[in-house]
Amino acid sequence: MRIPRITDQNLNPETYAYLVILFIILVTCLIGIMTRTQDYLAILWPANAALLAMFLRFPHLNNMGGWLGAFCAFMFADLATGNNLLQSLFLTLANLISTIVSLFFIRYFQINYKYYNTGFTFVHMFGICAFAGCLASAVFAVATLPNLPHSFMTKENLWIDFGLWWTGEMVNY
Repeated sequence: MRIPRITDQNLNPETYAYLVILFIILVTCLIGIMTRTQDYLAILWPANAALLAMFLRFPHLNNMGGWLGAFCAFMFADLATGNNLLQSLFLTLANLISTIVSLFFIRYFQINYKYYNTGFTFVHMFGICAFAGCLASAVFAVATLPNLPHSFMTKENLWIDFGLWWTGEMVNY
């Protein structure tokens, strides 16, 4: 007896992208959540880099279904591990911002990411991820999360939280 593959079911592209992205991002989020320290930031957070890589490598997943799958995976992983709804929403938005901004600038500057090991492509990719996506995500996080009740970020430590978030994002990318 042959086991049908998910693509054999003639799913529309949006549903297929939703399911694939949901599964992969959910797994990478849970891996990251397991590495959280007492201060709440994860030591390893592969989800954002995995999402960017999947959208670049498989452009057919970069559609509304894929983005909805990523949103649902981020939210579900956070809610299932004990965060409240509002904090989960802002953490999800911060994570999506890093991917959205990085993807935008990679497309805008027409970086040939498939040949990242030739010429200065790697340097351009690093610059875009570090100084566009990661920076935007860190700015959004420190602008919103300290204002939430029971947040792990405080207004007194904004620069420290900003630095930890930004450098953490760069390391994970």
